[in-house]
Amino acid sequence: MLALRHAVVMNTPTIENGTTPANASGAAHGRIGDLVVRIAAAGDRDAIAELASRSGAPAPSGALMVCELDGRVLAAVSVSGDEAIAEPTSRGAAAAAVTRYRVAQLSPRRRVGRLSAIAA
Repeated sequence: MLALRHAVVMNTPTIENGTTPANASGAAHGRIGDLVVRIAAAGDRDAIAELASRSGAPAPSGALMVCELDGRVLAAVSVSGDEAIAEPTSRGAAAAAVTRYRVAQLSPRRRVGRLSAIAA
């Protein structure tokens, strides 16, 4: 399976004196999980449908790439890059941005442009 893993870093809120609130999770600038960008499989259908329901938008059609954090699908982007849905949170927006970036990296149009630049 083609997957791209990223370490996810989150800034923990601090109080003016530089201390961390007791209810803040994770260490400041600490790793909170693995962000995985991969091609969606048939087993992702239910998770994508639930994501569409949470986001209030229809699920993208065609081949998809999904982005998950700690096993939860936060974003789904069509391989064409035309359609996307994401968890309605800042993490969901970030996951969608990372996934769109990965789709663009894998795009044949991008590869052709890169080869043209190398040949010039």
